[in-house]
Amino acid sequence: MPLRPGASTLFAAHGQPLTPALLDLMQQLGLVAIEIADYHPNFDYTDGKLLDRMRGWMESRGLALNSIHAHFEQRQPGSDLADPGAAQRRESVALYRSGLAGLARLGGDILVTHHIAIPEPDQEPEAYARRRDAFVTSLGDLAATATDLGVRLAIENVPSGWRSDVRNLMALIEDAGAFPAVGVCLDTGHRHLGGDNPMAIRTLGSYLITLHIHDNHGERDEHIMPLDGTINWVPVVAALREIEYPGVFMYEIGAMANPQDIPANYRTLMAG
Repeated sequence: MPLRPGASTLFAAHGQPLTPALLDLMQQLGLVAIEIADYHPNFDYTDGKLLDRMRGWMESRGLALNSIHAHFEQRQPGSDLADPGAAQRRESVALYRSGLAGLARLGGDILVTHHIAIPEPDQEPEAYARRRDAFVTSLGDLAATATDLGVRLAIENVPSGWRSDVRNLMALIEDAGAFPAVGVCLDTGHRHLGGDNPMAIRTLGSYLITLHIHDNHGERDEHIMPLDGTINWVPVVAALREIEYPGVFMYEIGAMANPQDIPANYRTLMAG
């Protein structure tokens, strides 16, 4: 199965609304699927009429909604799936449930989050244990909601520390009994800052349900186009093919990269 090309709206999300014109551009790039970065100022998970219009915009252009990258911790400060306090955790779960419902109304598949507020176990062992237990409970609650709605949740690796190790993300999902309603989004740029992408892909196997594809020079999270940084992309693509990754090859480039370069870049990566 070929790796299907997609792109996040991140390159245009900060301060720019999600519009039909932006989707026209993504259609012209030959993408089969997109991810909505929820930074767009006009994006509202709870505005049903708006979501219905946006779904129509995508469907009329033949664009499937692979995912939404959720940033609830920024949209509603205090949101925290790992909060040991029962009341705050329930409020946070309710917020994520509204995100899953919005995703389903848009006809999407995966809600992505990297807000895994669990401290390092060797630095804060007691807080680690409490917050890890709370997060696992939240994942179990959200897995049930996702299953009912016919969507999924993905937790994403961060650039450093305990949460950068995909084995630890898999353990969270396993302990919650949440697979396959919950999987992992592998961010190649984050992984490059603290590990080996092909190894992470092979470790994840079927837990890998979506990607954030971008590059950097191994020092900071740049969100530049693949081949403009220092990631060796040949073994990355080979590992994805080896595990028969069924999802979208989802570019997540930032504002400094040119989305017009995606088609040629994709052809080069796939030929490698």
